[in-house]
Amino acid sequence: MRRIITGHNAEGKSVVMHEGPPARSIGEDVGGLYEIWNTEATPLQQRVLRIRLISI
Repeated sequence: MRRIITGHNAEGKSVVMHEGPPARSIGEDVGGLYEIWNTEATPLQQRVLRIRLISI
């Protein structure tokens, strides 16, 4: 499973901001569960990217 986060640069152009495995996963060896969507609040501020590192 791969996670791709998109956003917009200063000129308003769509860009890939992060690409890699999901930040949180549990039990990959037996099928696994992956957290693929998470926000801290709504509405989501689209112009601000802050990657949170989460460990299990």
